[in-house]
Amino acid sequence: MTELQHPPLPRVQILKQAIAIYLPLAYGDGKIPDVVEARIAPILASADSDAIKPEWFEPANKDGRVVYRLRLGQVAYPHMKLNVEESPDSTGYLLLADAHDMHLLAPETSPDAKFLCELRQNNAVLVEKIQSAWTQAGLPTFRNYFRATMERRVRAK
Repeated sequence: MTELQHPPLPRVQILKQAIAIYLPLAYGDGKIPDVVEARIAPILASADSDAIKPEWFEPANKDGRVVYRLRLGQVAYPHMKLNVEESPDSTGYLLLADAHDMHLLAPETSPDAKFLCELRQNNAVLVEKIQSAWTQAGLPTFRNYFRATMERRVRAK
């Protein structure tokens, strides 16, 4: 693929599955915020066989690859995202839970330091839970991509 070409976007069914796994882990039995409900409404109303629509996301570029960000948040932090990112080989897209908290820093002497450290640790745990659940569900995660890549290389020998 040339630099200007990107693989076709995944089907809505994949995004619906990812959201169905993400939200209970992020919000537990709590209410999903109205703003999140509004963001996912057009996705849930779409046919499973439809392609994902870029306008549902906050588009971005990461190292020259397309990234679509869907801000779903979590109980303690509204900025967490479900990302749909172009795979390393540009043959498809992968799901990534993005805590979007690396910029949250405070000097150790700051009254915010402990809170921010705990928030980042909790976000990291949640990201791992979400991505592990996606992987176990067979969704396109980096772990599943890597596993398939390694299996292809072993078979090719």
